[in-house]
Amino acid sequence: MNRLIGHTENVAEELCGLLLGRLLDEETGEVSDFVRVSNSETKDRQHFYLISTDDYLRAERIALESNLEILGVYHTHLNYPPIPSETDKRFAFPGFFYLILSMIDYKYLHARCWRMTEMAVFMEEEIRFYS
Repeated sequence: MNRLIGHTENVAEELCGLLLGRLLDEETGEVSDFVRVSNSETKDRQHFYLISTDDYLRAERIALESNLEILGVYHTHLNYPPIPSETDKRFAFPGFFYLILSMIDYKYLHARCWRMTEMAVFMEEEIRFYS
């Protein structure tokens, strides 16, 4: 987690990437690596992020080569709590983990992890980091 946090500080736009690891059970994921990707959003990168198809496919190749799977997405919220925004809710995939890192004045404050259920409800979930 410290390595992930290290590249998010002092950046004036939302950062994003993909979490690689394994599911330990139906509710718990164990992250062993992450793939940082470019924020492909073209209009308002301070409030939104977008992961390109090419970046997603690159992360999928890395996961397969490492015998891992893509567990979900991480992204930052600038001067906003680590809870799913309306945009996060609108574009989320059921079952994916969404690790949201709250950045206050460009410094990491804390993070929370969420998953959307099949009923489109976000539930806070545990996610472990293994290095």
